[in-house]
Amino acid sequence: MSEMALRRGTWYRALLIGMTNPGRYGDLLHDPNVGISRAVGWLATALAGGMLIIFTQTPDLNATPLVCMMPMVVLVGVAGFMLYTGLTHGLVRLVRGTGRYRDLAYLYAAYHAPLLIVGAGLLPIPVVRWAGLGLALLALIFNVFAIRAVYCAGTRAVGTHTEGTHPVGWLPALIGGLWPAVLVVVVLALILAAGSAAVRL
Repeated sequence: MSEMALRRGTWYRALLIGMTNPGRYGDLLHDPNVGISRAVGWLATALAGGMLIIFTQTPDLNATPLVCMMPMVVLVGVAGFMLYTGLTHGLVRLVRGTGRYRDLAYLYAAYHAPLLIVGAGLLPIPVVRWAGLGLALLALIFNVFAIRAVYCAGTRAVGTHTEGTHPVGWLPALIGGLWPAVLVVVVLALILAAGSAAVRL
């Protein structure tokens, strides 16, 4: 897949690289359509499509009220994702990473959107339902590569502006990419500690 093809901004090429080749995430930033609007479009489509997949694979489910709630679910899902991306952006900037929020949102959406569709397809199938945990782990790994593609650790003056000199280090990328998993572990540990304390009382 040539860089010229990426510059033409074909959406399915971006999603294909997002799902299969994290080493080329930097190439995706050559897409002239990089931006929050495309990220939001991908995510909204994936959320709506994922809900429809679940409805069609669960015939005994009363889908009518859920379909009516779909716009709200999509809106809340997209807003939550953008907040999650913003927290990651702020965290990486805090550890001296230099990059743009819109680039991170675009790369995050390039693999989170397809993973949402795949996860929705697996959810109604009892045998493979727990594969969703594997998809979540895959997303966290992709996060690390996306952060290294977007953020730089050093800058140099080029004319009237500055540009990055090298990718942000692996440690800041790991911090930014894996903080959701750390947060889940901490919350579960607190819940278990509170439950244990309640039992002793």
